[in-house]
Amino acid sequence: MTKVFLYIFWSSMVVSLLSCLWFVFHGTIYFHTDIARDFLLIEDIVVNNQITLIGPHSGGIDGVFHGPAWLYLNVPAFILGKGNPIAIGWFWAFLVISSIALVYFVTKKITDTKIAMISSALYGLIISDSSANLINPFGAVLLSPLFFYFFVQYIAKHKAKDLVLAFFTLGMIIQFQMAWGVPIFFLSLPIIIHKIITQRKYLHIFSYGILAIPLSTFVLFDLRHQFLQIKSVLAYVTHTSTQARGNVFVFLGGRLQEMFLSLLNTVSFGNIFLQLYFSLVFVFTIYYIKTKKARHSPLLNYLLYFYVGYWILTLFYKGTMWGYYTTPFIPLFCIALGLLFKILPKKIMLFVFFITIVPLLYINIRNIVFRNDTFFKTNTGFWNFYSRQAQTVFNDAGSEFGWYVYTADQYGYSSKYAMHYTQRMLKTKNGLSYVKKPTTYLIIFPSTNRFTNAYDWKTNKIYLTRAPDKVFKFQGGSYVEKYILTPEEQQVPSASDLIKDLTFR
Repeated sequence: MTKVFLYIFWSSMVVSLLSCLWFVFHGTIYFHTDIARDFLLIEDIVVNNQITLIGPHSGGIDGVFHGPAWLYLNVPAFILGKGNPIAIGWFWAFLVISSIALVYFVTKKITDTKIAMISSALYGLIISDSSANLINPFGAVLLSPLFFYFFVQYIAKHKAKDLVLAFFTLGMIIQFQMAWGVPIFFLSLPIIIHKIITQRKYLHIFSYGILAIPLSTFVLFDLRHQFLQIKSVLAYVTHTSTQARGNVFVFLGGRLQEMFLSLLNTVSFGNIFLQLYFSLVFVFTIYYIKTKKARHSPLLNYLLYFYVGYWILTLFYKGTMWGYYTTPFIPLFCIALGLLFKILPKKIMLFVFFITIVPLLYINIRNIVFRNDTFFKTNTGFWNFYSRQAQTVFNDAGSEFGWYVYTADQYGYSSKYAMHYTQRMLKTKNGLSYVKKPTTYLIIFPSTNRFTNAYDWKTNKIYLTRAPDKVFKFQGGSYVEKYILTPEEQQVPSASDLIKDLTFR
């Protein structure tokens, strides 16, 4: 290995590590609705001793949920950190670093050290920036290279152990992100069944039984809830099959565009140069797969099969293909790039690696420099903002008070968890959610939604029409109104349809 190559690799690792830890170094993580919802669900498991069989809703089909694996994966860190999101942030950084290491070791196993260094360096620079913004699909990102490794091991060596591990890993992936795991399962079937038949390893078909373990939570939930998820899926299929399809060519054109751009936008950070470059690499890959030299590397064929097959198979789904559906392809994309470099002449490979890694290094370094103390203190989407807002309420309040949260989505999960956490840290004060007390606080985030606004919410849901006794203002336009309520005002209950809990999860 050349010194230049080693220098670039270790520089990439250092920058990836800094990028991965940058948010927790500054004492914060992203704390948008989805992340706050997960914290409330984990809180329900740990604090209220509730066992859950489902995770967050799938986002694609009403009545369908992910498994609870992501929640339980975070439980130990939640317990050790006493629910502090920063403690979870350190755990997330560990998960991201582990995923970089996993890409390295998987690629090394199926190729060699140099290609492993290339793939892990690229992947580290792409993924490390997400460490402060993890939700359940990251579990699938973490495990996708492991599934691919066991899959190719079985194809090459025909050992039942590898097939069992491949399906168990895929079952766990479905727990984390069914929008990726389910299509990959169906795409893997013809290859594996063909291999079982041609090798006459008929007993290996029972390896599918291992799926019963990771998928058991879905089965138990449906048995307890009158097959809610199965009925939801059947209703969705029936509904979409009877709907007017509209312009088929527009639909197919949109999906073709998503096939090329969804993953490209993620791995390139929206950089036009990198999008063009990776597009050329994709075309280049297809060309080389057709050459005799590339035929000796079937790994590229399998990766291309899974990616293109995924988009063909998901044509049956007529809903929006959100970007996080395809994020488990990111480590596989980086492994594919490494494999492509392997079939290039050495000098060309080093040159291509260099022009790929430099823009990614630049983007990561730029993000680190841009995200300074001012950035973290003034941004309203981070945990430290919601924590500071909750502490303001508790510091001002007496021993007992009531509080409400208004946000445009009506959930208010971020502020709700901040209030819950602060309550656990300050046990001498008792804040009661969605209850009118002599001292009551309204935590309000202004909305531009024409269907809902803070004034209507306060007037028609909380039934307060007068001016507050005190107002605390925060950046981003949010504010907290304090009311000293009369006995008559306390006796007027707030509306019963307020979203007070995680019913809608």
